[in-house]
Amino acid sequence: MSQQSGNMNESKKDRIILNVGGKRFEPYQSTLRNQPDMPLAWITNNKEKLDYDPETGELFFDRHPMVFTQILNYFQTGKLHCPRGMCGPCFEDELTFWGIHEQQMESCCWSNYTNHREAQENLKALDFQPQYFKPECVEEARKEREVRSQREEPDNFWDTYKPIIWDLLEEPYSSTSAKIYGWISLIFVVISIITANLWTIPLFQEEKRGVKRPNLYLLVPEGICTVWFSCEFILRFAFCPHLKPFLTNVRNWIDLISIIPAYFIILNASSFVVDVLTIFRIFRIFRFLKLLYDLQIIGKTFKASSNLFLVLLFVLIVPVLVCSSVLFYTESNHGDSFSKPKYKNIPASLWWGIITITTVGYGDLSPTSIPGKIFGIFCALCGVLLVSMSASIAGSTFVLYYNLARAQMKIPRNRQKFNIDVESLPTIINLNNVPSQSSTPEDSGFERSSGSANSEDINMRKCSTFCKDDPHSDHGKENNNGIFTVVSASPDTHLYDEGYYDLAKKTILLERQTPL
Repeated sequence: MSQQSGNMNESKKDRIILNVGGKRFEPYQSTLRNQPDMPLAWITNNKEKLDYDPETGELFFDRHPMVFTQILNYFQTGKLHCPRGMCGPCFEDELTFWGIHEQQMESCCWSNYTNHREAQENLKALDFQPQYFKPECVEEARKEREVRSQREEPDNFWDTYKPIIWDLLEEPYSSTSAKIYGWISLIFVVISIITANLWTIPLFQEEKRGVKRPNLYLLVPEGICTVWFSCEFILRFAFCPHLKPFLTNVRNWIDLISIIPAYFIILNASSFVVDVLTIFRIFRIFRFLKLLYDLQIIGKTFKASSNLFLVLLFVLIVPVLVCSSVLFYTESNHGDSFSKPKYKNIPASLWWGIITITTVGYGDLSPTSIPGKIFGIFCALCGVLLVSMSASIAGSTFVLYYNLARAQMKIPRNRQKFNIDVESLPTIINLNNVPSQSSTPEDSGFERSSGSANSEDINMRKCSTFCKDDPHSDHGKENNNGIFTVVSASPDTHLYDEGYYDLAKKTILLERQTPL
C-alpha cells in the first residue's frame, strides 16, 4: 500500500495543470517532454514568464481548447491529426503558436488540413475587386491625398464629385441612380445591336453613289446611340480614378473601336474595313455582366477554370489525331474509289475525327471499308466515354468555382478596409491606458508583451466601438456610414486583428462592418 501511495504521489507531482481556453488539461510533464524541441516541453522552467496562478496551480493559455486536444494527443502518441470540421487557417495558427510544424501532420488528415489553401487560391483567381481598387491604385490615391494635405489644399469641386460620377458610370450597384443609368445604357446597347442586324436586310438599305447604307429609319436611332456612347466614353475617360487601368482595360478599347465606324456610316463613307469594325458593337452585349451578378460569376468561373479546360482540350485532341491518322491509312488502302478522294491526306481526315470523337456525327464523311467501319465504331465509343467524363469533371469544377464566386461576391459588401485619421475621430473612441495582455507565438511561443501603455496605445481586449462622425446623427448610434470597431491591438508591434495603427502618422487601418 505504501508503495502504491508513493507511486500516486509521484504521479501527482509529475502532473501539470493547463487551462486552455477555459478547459482543464492535466498531462504528465514527462508526456510533454516526449517532444523536447517543442515549447510545451519548456513550460515547467518558465512559469514566471507565463500566466501562472499559484492558488490553483494552473497555467492559462487563451487558445482553442479543441485544437489543444489534438496537440496533446501528438505529445502522447507522436501522431498529429486534424479534426474534421476544423477550419484549416485556425488549425494552422494554433500549430504555429504551439511550435509544431505542419509537416508532422499524418497523411490521412493532410488533404483535410490543406483544403483551405486550395479554396484561397481559387478565391484569388475569382477576384471581383475592380482594377481601380487594387492595392497599387489605392496606394497611389493615398499618396495624392498626402501631397494635397501637406500643401493644405482643400478638396475642390472636381475632387469631391469625381468619385461620385465615376461610381454612377461604372458601378451599377453603388446607388439606385447608378442602377437606373446602367439599365438605360443597356437599352441603348440593345437598340444599337438591333439596328446593326436590320441594316443587312435589303428592305432597310438605300444606295447612294454605289455605296449601300442604312435608310433614314435606321440612321436616326443609330445616330442617337452613337452620340450616347460617345458622351459616355468621354465622361468615363474624364472621371476615371486612374488613367493606366482605364487604358489597359480591353472593354474600353472595344467601346472606342465600335464608336468610330458609326461616324463613317453616318457620313456615307462605308468600306470593307468599316464593316469589319462594325462587328465590335456586338461585344457591347457583355455589358449585361455588370448588371447581372450571375453572369459575372460565370465569366469569372471560366477564367478560373482555364487550366482545367486546357487539360480537357488536350485529352480530346490526342484521340482526334490518332483516329484521323489511323482512318486515313485504313481508307487509303482498303477503301473504295468513292471514299479514297475524301481521305486524301491526314488533315482532311481531321474533320471526321473531330465530329466522331465529340459525338456530333455530322455524316458527310464515313468510312466504307470493313476495317474502317470497325475502327470508326471504336472511335465513337471512345468519344462517348471521353466526352461524358470531361463533362462530368468540368461540371463539378464549375459548380465548385460558382459557389466560391458567390461567397466571395458577398464579402466586399460587408467588410471594407480604409484609413482613418485618429485626430478626426469623434470623442467617443475609448483610448484606455491599460497594459496589453496579448500573447504572441514569438520565441518560446508563450512570452507576453509587457510594459505600460501610453496615451497613444489602444486597449486590445476591450473593444472600442464608435460611429463615424456624422452631423446628422448622434454619436454611438448606428448610422448609414457604418459602425467601426477596434479590436486586438499590440503596443509593441502596433498590429491589430482588424487593422494597423501607425504612431507616426496617427492613422488606424480599420475594418468597417457595413450595415446590410
